Amino acid sequence: MANLYEGGTGQVEDYGGDGGSSGGTPAPGPQPPQQGYAPPPSSGTQTSSPAAPKPPSGPLAGLPQYRLAQMQDLVTQWEQLIGYQGTVSDQLLANIVNNYTISDIYDVAQYLKGNMGSAWTNMSIQPWAWYGMSATEYNSKLASYRSTWSQLTGTELPANDGNGNLVDQALKQYQGQMSDTQFQQWLMSQDSIKNTYGWLKYGLNFDQFQQQKQTMNLAFGRSLTDTEGVTQLQYLHSATGPLMSVANQPTFTQQEKKAANVGISDSVAR
Repeated sequence: MANLYEGGTGQVEDYGGDGGSSGGTPAPGPQPPQQGYAPPPSSGTQTSSPAAPKPPSGPLAGLPQYRLAQMQDLVTQWEQLIGYQGTVSDQLLANIVNNYTISDIYDVAQYLKGNMGSAWTNMSIQPWAWYGMSATEYNSKLASYRSTWSQLTGTELPANDGNGNLVDQALKQYQGQMSDTQFQQWLMSQDSIKNTYGWLKYGLNFDQFQQQKQTMNLAFGRSLTDTEGVTQLQYLHSATGPLMSVANQPTFTQQEKKAANVGISDSVAR
């Protein structure tokens, strides 16, 4: 504030300060506090990193993790096929992991079929799982096999017992993936089957053989059995070329043989 002194010829203004010139720049006023980063207030709790998964213990301890995960996935897929009606123990899983011949679900299925025992309660009524198939896939494949077998032999396809019988052998040829065409080719390559159904040796299916037999029956004047018909096929083929050696000559009279040769030699498949 200005102070006014009387007694002079004028007024003197006193602005205070440090004695400096009255005509200088005023001193700067106080500055606002500088704004810096302040961390958010603590909530009182601290976040922590997720706990690392515990390493496998027991029979699974020390197994290669990639191989273990791969086999666990296959076992889970297989358990789905049986509707979880069986439990694969850690020991069985460890055995699978350590058996490097096992690489797919078919291999897993075959191993478990032979090693689960009573832990697989419905083993006998879940044959699809013996080969790592679904029930739908297995039943469809079996239906096509039945049709092929009946066409070739004229009989019913034997039931699959899973222990080395006909269907079990066939399915194992291609790890459960044998097609109908492959099944037929496989049957025609089996000597035991061709010996049982002798017409197969000459490239005939059951219906074709029966047609040949009708001609034979007319030639012989009576109905021949299947065994007699096959024997006659064998006799005729041995007479026309070395396609099949004659193990048992047919028990026909010379007159029957002559009549048969005249009547059917041109119609028998060579």
